[in-house]
Amino acid sequence: METDFFDGKCDTFIEGYRFIPAGSSWTRADGVVFRGQMAAPVSDYGLLAAAQAQYDAYMAEMDAAYQEGVNSV
Repeated sequence: METDFFDGKCDTFIEGYRFIPAGSSWTRADGVVFRGQMAAPVSDYGLLAAAQAQYDAYMAEMDAAYQEGVNSV
């Protein structure tokens, strides 16, 4: 299954989503059917966004540290 929706996302963000591939469906407990391709949060989006923001900040720090190391050689 290929999708770019989750590219660059942290594990917490990804795990907080339900993804329905194209050609598949998911039936909610009340009988409503959702057809893919679809991605929808199943956790509080505020928490997912906060986790992603923290991850992005960490990755930016790591990239800056790497660049500093490369430039110091």
